[in-house]
Amino acid sequence: MNVAEVMTTRVVCVDMDDRLTIVKDILDKAPFRHLLVTEDKQLQGIISDRDLLRCLSPFIGTRC
Repeated sequence: MNVAEVMTTRVVCVDMDDRLTIVKDILDKAPFRHLLVTEDKQLQGIISDRDLLRCLSPFIGTRC
């Protein structure tokens, strides 16, 4: 099996300057958990639903 057989072909990008509320809205409505982050049409990184949760609550993933 190769990557092409299992990858997601629907790609959604957000801009580096977009607000996190936009990311939350997209992830709430979409069946995937990662968004590509671009600037000037160049890939800069990936933001995940976990990244968003860490911004909302810095205690996620730690022992409180």
